[in-house]
Amino acid sequence: MVAVKQIDQWTFTWKAENNWYECKGPITYDDEHDEIPDPDLWKAAMKLEQSLLAQDYKASAHYSEKGWVEVMIIN
Repeated sequence: MVAVKQIDQWTFTWKAENNWYECKGPITYDDEHDEIPDPDLWKAAMKLEQSLLAQDYKASAHYSEKGWVEVMIIN
């Protein structure tokens, strides 16, 4: 896998031990005060997911707390 992918202004770094690309953005909250990814970062993650799917990888974008977004390659 390519070590770094630049999508829009976001830099996704490949983490082989987790089998995903990750990127950290600012912490954002929804109306119920749950943490969600920055909307632009999430759009970039969706673009990366689609790019990987177009290359015949099984990919899935997810987000976790503290602004982290991951795009996982599923084996």
